[in-house]
Amino acid sequence: MAYNVEIDGEFMPVREMDEQFVMRRDGVEHHVHVRGLGEFKGKGHLVLTTKRLVIVNRDFAFPEFKSFSFPLRETHQERFEEGMAGRFHIEAKCHPHMGAIPEAAHFKLWFDMGGALVFQHFYKRCLIRAKEGLMADAMMMEFRGEAFQAELMGFGEFGGETTVFVTAGGQVDVVQERPMEQPMMMQNNQMAAGMIGMQLDVALDGEMVPIKEADEEFVMRRNGIVFHVHVNREGEYKGEGHLLLTTKRLILVNRGMTIFKSFSMPLVHIHEENFEMGDLGKFHVRGKCKPGMLNIKHPAEFNIKFDQLGAIHFQEVFRFCLIKAKEQRDAQAMMMELRGPEFQARFMGLGDMGGESVVYIQPDGQVDVVQTQPVMAPV
Repeated sequence: MAYNVEIDGEFMPVREMDEQFVMRRDGVEHHVHVRGLGEFKGKGHLVLTTKRLVIVNRDFAFPEFKSFSFPLRETHQERFEEGMAGRFHIEAKCHPHMGAIPEAAHFKLWFDMGGALVFQHFYKRCLIRAKEGLMADAMMMEFRGEAFQAELMGFGEFGGETTVFVTAGGQVDVVQERPMEQPMMMQNNQMAAGMIGMQLDVALDGEMVPIKEADEEFVMRRNGIVFHVHVNREGEYKGEGHLLLTTKRLILVNRGMTIFKSFSMPLVHIHEENFEMGDLGKFHVRGKCKPGMLNIKHPAEFNIKFDQLGAIHFQEVFRFCLIKAKEQRDAQAMMMELRGPEFQARFMGLGDMGGESVVYIQPDGQVDVVQTQPVMAPV
């Protein structure tokens, strides 16, 4: 780490050896805490490179604080969360390494002009590649490749001002636009979902499918799951049955012998989701859910195990829905994108689902029931 690294006349850090610029993002508020050294607060922009994350302070209230640099290889425990008023922030820690700062740092970045999801996509990939020891040229080649560019374009508009140094053609691309303003009705629907919060025993129809709420569409139903939900200070909910993913909620439907019937979690409150392979090759999804203003009052942790595989397909759709719900997208816009050629190409590329799934996102709008033999993991 380094405090007040050298900045040029355009408020860009001077590059180190074997370092390339990846992205600059304006409209960022930052707070750095270093034990024994103090607090560093300000507003300005960040610059992500193939080696470092550099925050540049443009806040005249703190004139002594010019910049702070965090090596990617020493960064850890990074988290991406939605805070108050829907403002996204990134939080992480950084080990000291061969610098003048002897203690570890804890930093937070708030995105005042949107664009956090696009930055997170870049940042996560840079962290992984830097820790793998990839050189700058190899990283830039990957970022400019078709696969990464397709993923990047899938995020839609950046909002605010972003300078992207990894366009496919190699030129510097300055994206300058107003943050997307969502229609008031859409905001109210998402706000309502957040206020309602998690629910136990939501209404189900005769086919054990939840009753849709306003501005909600079904995305995917997946059979053959076992789940466990722990709600702080309230109890445990274990069951087996199926899940239903919608444009607003993840609903676990219990077909087992325990007394509860279902558990619903708003996508806007789900965070720290993880996709892992457990014992005997079984995949599972873990995550946490914040409470809303109504119903369940305490945070929850959940673990969903897939007995018939199909977890990779679910994860692809689940990740998309989480991102779009937190961007305040309405159901119609989400379904249109899910049925579009870019998402369908990625989804179909995952191969056989295994087990039984009901897919509501076919390009022609038809409901597709996929019923195949479970795909056996290699011995």
